[in-house]
Amino acid sequence: LLAKEWSYGPVTCRKLFLDGVDIPVSYKGDHRSVIEVLVEHARLDVLNDSQVQRVLNAKWEKYAKRIQEQRFITAILLTVFVINNTCAPYGSTVLEYLWLKFGQVCAAGMFFQMTWSEFYKIRHWGMEVYMHAQRQVTWAERVYHMIAFPLHLYLISLREIREGAFFVDYCYPWMGLDRTGPLEKLLRVLQGGMCFVGVIRGMMGFSEYGHFLLMLNKMIQHDLRKFLAIYTVFLLMFSHAFYVAQNNMGQGFATFLDAMRESFQAVLQQVDFGSMSSKGQTQTEFVLVLIGLSNFFVVSLALVNMLIAMMSTTYESINQEAMMQWALVRASIIINIDHDLDEATRMSDKCRYFEWEEKEDEEMGRRFMTFTTSEGRSNYLMSESRRLSTF
Repeated sequence: LLAKEWSYGPVTCRKLFLDGVDIPVSYKGDHRSVIEVLVEHARLDVLNDSQVQRVLNAKWEKYAKRIQEQRFITAILLTVFVINNTCAPYGSTVLEYLWLKFGQVCAAGMFFQMTWSEFYKIRHWGMEVYMHAQRQVTWAERVYHMIAFPLHLYLISLREIREGAFFVDYCYPWMGLDRTGPLEKLLRVLQGGMCFVGVIRGMMGFSEYGHFLLMLNKMIQHDLRKFLAIYTVFLLMFSHAFYVAQNNMGQGFATFLDAMRESFQAVLQQVDFGSMSSKGQTQTEFVLVLIGLSNFFVVSLALVNMLIAMMSTTYESINQEAMMQWALVRASIIINIDHDLDEATRMSDKCRYFEWEEKEDEEMGRRFMTFTTSEGRSNYLMSESRRLSTF
């Protein structure tokens, strides 16, 4: 894979052939590159190797960074259009109406491109290759991408039906939906949530945000998980105490949920203990205050401060590790972008980071990169200085 082109003193120019190292220009999933295998097995030690890192840096600077920034901007615009479709009034003026329709059409175009891209990969690669392809997105996101366009059209249709009085009176009862239908709420929350996930994935392409998000994920998986497990035990304990102290025995689980809400609010000092007890029952009020203070001191002072201390320690220990992990995320982003680009685009001047070597005995040429290294420069300079000093 490596061939020496020339050398002069300590400076050596080498040629790195990309066959088998980088993803093929015409990706069909039949051969996996070294970079894909390294990312799949999270081999940071090899990814940080000088040759592999040079390939990734060249691809990132040439086209991957630009495409990732475009995707980030697209994700932001798509999120804005989805929020606008949910919140904007139907239009008391012509300008408001046109702005609403503009957002709906733009979002429809973006969702169509998202859905079409997934089905194109299935048709072009085949289902087996598509299922095993190294992708940055999860299976849940792939499924969402497939239904994103029809889901958007369905939500637009629901809003159009709602805005017309005739359709509200006659079609809505027939469809089994009302103005505050739970199905529509669930679908809108799903659509908005996945849009925000796209924004977060776009931010992962920037080193100053990507490594911070990785640290946040690590803290949630370790520190916050432990805190929530311990806090749940204390929450149930104090909720049961509140429930019993208010003489609510036998009134069902709905009342117990109210006691849990009051126990949580006690941590924030947002509970009026006088209103929780019956008039004249000073003993009950005293017990409630005692339970609330115990809850406040145990949770707010002990557990929360312990969580802060744990997160501070975790931040110091994983800060450097997160920077290395971001290099793995960046490599995954580059692979995902290469899979999405066709052969003509990757061979264009905007994406071509390599040189091409034609071979007479081969149908196709070979891609390669050249780079220079300087080894033993100090020894070479010392020997040259001694040689010149003899003259």
